[in-house]
Amino acid sequence: MKTILVVDYEIDIRSLLKEELEEVGYKVLAVPTDRDAIEILKNPSLAVNLLIIDPWPESICNWRDILLCIQESRLDLPVVIHTDKPTQLTKNYVIADDYIDKSADLTKLKNSVEKLIGKACQL
Repeated sequence: MKTILVVDYEIDIRSLLKEELEEVGYKVLAVPTDRDAIEILKNPSLAVNLLIIDPWPESICNWRDILLCIQESRLDLPVVIHTDKPTQLTKNYVIADDYIDKSADLTKLKNSVEKLIGKACQL
């Protein structure tokens, strides 16, 4: 089973993403802060296949530390930015594999997840 790490300070967003992605077969770890994310990424028993992160506000989620952890650990980990901030603003600050605007319709996010790591259960 493929594991997705969701980092978002909004509990409603974390819960929604966890519910929707688990419904299609992914295992989802959802946390509110960069510290929680780094703890998971450094744990060798928790193999994460994809990171979905809202990098704003930086006072809560220091995305630079998370991306540095990925780089230092030499993890080949796709990153999806999922934010309500303007996409161009985010692209100027954060390098990622995809940028998805927050929306009640999760179709684009689910398509991005599948494109980056494949279906939840490969037969």
